[in-house]
Amino acid sequence: MAVGVACACAMAVVLPVAVTFAAGILGATVTLRRRRSLARRALAMQAAALQSALDVLTGELRVGAHPVAAFEVAAREVDGPVAESLRGVAARARLGDYGIMARRSRPAVVLGEWATGSANGAGRAR
Repeated sequence: MAVGVACACAMAVVLPVAVTFAAGILGATVTLRRRRSLARRALAMQAAALQSALDVLTGELRVGAHPVAAFEVAAREVDGPVAESLRGVAARARLGDYGIMARRSRPAVVLGEWATGSANGAGRAR
């Protein structure tokens, strides 16, 4: 990084403004394309890991494994963010977290409506 800044300063002093500007645009373009290429490669690796994990998960469920155990096996078979997500799913399932109901902004109101049936118009008598 420091070398690039030093080269840019030297170019600005020695070369014409148009050449310096063109070199800056070229450097920015190369840097942006490199970052996008690395991001695309990382995304492809994650997609392959997800496909592998889903294959393992499907296989485990087909042989009759408990879903939580199947998620744990799939998490052990892959690595990276996919494995972390699968471990999280297995951990939440073991603890009894059933997804969106636990993450609502007003869980007491939602659960109260569910328990009394007031969301469907079958609430308590007034």
